[in-house]
Amino acid sequence: MQIKSTIHNPQATSYKLQANSRGFTLIEMLVSVSIFTIVMTISLGSIFAMNDSNKKAQVTRTVMDNLNFAMENMARNLRIGTEYHCDATTGIITLPNDCTLGASSIAFEGYKGNPNNPDDQIIYRFNGTTGQIERSIDSGSTFLGLTAPELSIDTMTFFVTGTTAGDFKQPRAVIIIRGSTIFKKGIKSSFNVETTVSQRKIDS
Repeated sequence: MQIKSTIHNPQATSYKLQANSRGFTLIEMLVSVSIFTIVMTISLGSIFAMNDSNKKAQVTRTVMDNLNFAMENMARNLRIGTEYHCDATTGIITLPNDCTLGASSIAFEGYKGNPNNPDDQIIYRFNGTTGQIERSIDSGSTFLGLTAPELSIDTMTFFVTGTTAGDFKQPRAVIIIRGSTIFKKGIKSSFNVETTVSQRKIDS
């Protein structure tokens, strides 16, 4: 009977384990880290760009809502008002006055105003110093801003026709506003808004 013996070699086994469990090299680690960094940089850039776009949209929406409020306020009061006097800086503002060449202000008698009271005229004007639309309900003694500082108004022009009684023309005012919304880093978004308002009361 022949007995076959097997000799165990610990060194050979250790060598095989070391060969099979070889780790990453330094170059492989550097390449992996570089790729990860590039991907993360691109991803963060996209996230920041989307965040900026969202903030810009929110700012634009807010200021445009503010502008729409000012326009609606002017249009509503002009529609139910009377005695349009374009260019409130000249003449007697209680008397009707056309301005086909345009002006930056308008005065008129409000819906519940007293025609015999010269101190209750409503005035809308553009303040070039503050870049705001302003309103007065006491014939210009005091003015309050209707638009926020974030809404930069460049020009506001009124074109008024048909204010003379008996001219067979319904008093009408055209309002044109040009300006921009200011975003961070000096980024601006320009706008042009125009509306036409006709006096509701029939001209006699």
